[in-house]
Amino acid sequence: MSNKLEEYFDRNTDDAKKRQISSNTSVDEEILIKLGDSLRTDNEVQAFKTKLDAVIKQKKRRQWIYLKIAASIVLILSLGFLIININDELDQNDLFQAYYKPYDGYSVPRGGNDLWSDGILLYENRAFADAIELFNQAIIENPNDSKLMLILGSCYLSTNQVKQAEQILMKIEDSNELIVSNKKWYLALTYLKQNKIDRSKKLLVELVETSPSYAKKAAILLEEVIYQ
Repeated sequence: MSNKLEEYFDRNTDDAKKRQISSNTSVDEEILIKLGDSLRTDNEVQAFKTKLDAVIKQKKRRQWIYLKIAASIVLILSLGFLIININDELDQNDLFQAYYKPYDGYSVPRGGNDLWSDGILLYENRAFADAIELFNQAIIENPNDSKLMLILGSCYLSTNQVKQAEQILMKIEDSNELIVSNKKWYLALTYLKQNKIDRSKKLLVELVETSPSYAKKAAILLEEVIYQ
């Protein structure tokens, strides 16, 4: 384990020192620290250290494999499931294709809405380019509709218009946990598609820490993103 992480996880390190260490870490070390903070007991932290050191002595491979194994061990201990595919490395586009699925949490408003209804019909038939035209008209009438913005963002992603997807997803402001989680998930994929890796990592970490609906999927993708 690196000296900084060793000191951070030492039970004698106070909060002020931890803040100092956190402010001077690499992006990947910062992510491990955030994930490792979910290990609440001395036994869990010691188990993490012991398993990590044993694997490093056995493998004796370059530093990235240490980080990869470390993240896996932290996630196993803190989230209770096993991260797989440690050796399967994919590039950003492969990862996007593997994890992207069009948004499906929509519904047509009561009372009827021709733009919505016709747009959904096109969307469900994967005529995303045509659906974009109708949803853009619908959003003029409903500029604060979060689900409409999510489905429009999904249309843009499905047609490889990632800049437009990012712009529309960034406009979403909602207090609903599931809406916020969907926004972060699709934005993380949007950043991944654009090779904005640090932004993608940040959102995936937030999902691991705060989203019951996305924690497991985000953790698995996070591992793939960091160590591809």
